[in-house]
Amino acid sequence: MAQQHEATIASANSKGENVSEIQSATLRVQALNQSVDWWNAAMIWALIFAALAAVAVVATTRMVLLRTKELATAQDDLGQSKESQLTLDLRDKDVKIAEAQHGVVDAKNSASALIVELESEKQKTARFQKEADEARLALENRVRTQGPRYFLLRTAAPKLTTELSKFSGQPVDLLICGMYKTERETLETWGSLANILGPDTVNGVKGAGWKLVRGDPIWDKCGLSVQGISVIVSPESPKSTQDAAEALSVGLQSVLPPYNKNPGILDPAWTRKKMASGIVLDKDDPERLALENPGTIVVFIGEHPPL
Repeated sequence: MAQQHEATIASANSKGENVSEIQSATLRVQALNQSVDWWNAAMIWALIFAALAAVAVVATTRMVLLRTKELATAQDDLGQSKESQLTLDLRDKDVKIAEAQHGVVDAKNSASALIVELESEKQKTARFQKEADEARLALENRVRTQGPRYFLLRTAAPKLTTELSKFSGQPVDLLICGMYKTERETLETWGSLANILGPDTVNGVKGAGWKLVRGDPIWDKCGLSVQGISVIVSPESPKSTQDAAEALSVGLQSVLPPYNKNPGILDPAWTRKKMASGIVLDKDDPERLALENPGTIVVFIGEHPPL
């Protein structure tokens, strides 16, 4: 019995184990079926996506080829347009260069013509300048020979005062022959000479500072016709006085017409001989003044010499 019971139990256990294995296998089969179904669906969708991707690839490839062809055509058109524009630009530049060269030629021609014209004008100007200089020199010479002496002295006053101021303090006696005391030219000449030699400043020019020893310049008893200006000094005078007389005479000769006399060096023996022979010399006679005052320069002013 006991053995039969054990065999029954073993058979029952064996059947239980077989049922359990079947259930486990069934569950596994079901699970695998579900997995296969899912992957089949996934594969189908993948195939669909792959087909769509293939279509997209074909479409995009076609568009790439189409656009590439259009790009090449556009590039060719652009190249032709650039080449055409470059041709036009070069042609325009050639025209401008030709115009510029033509302008340069015209400018050179104009410059050459202008140079010729300028040279002609320069020659005309030189001729006119020469004529003007000749006219000016002629006028200056006419003024010197015919014009009033006082005008020449006033013009030369700055130069004369500078040269004669070296002998500042030198006594000088200015005389006018009474025969011409009413003549304006002679009186104005005396006044200009007094301004040059005196200490005062006249018209912005300071005098040479010589000592004017005479107030009234008129020598009423002058009975001789006197022309020009004479500078008289005694040979017995100091060297400084003779040097001053020489400077005054040279200055006057450089300004006044050439007919004015040189410094008159008085011969005292001859003057004394005239006086001893009974010739009476007036106290204001230039010779007597120079003889009796050897340190004084006597300037005797006569009329403007006739031409």
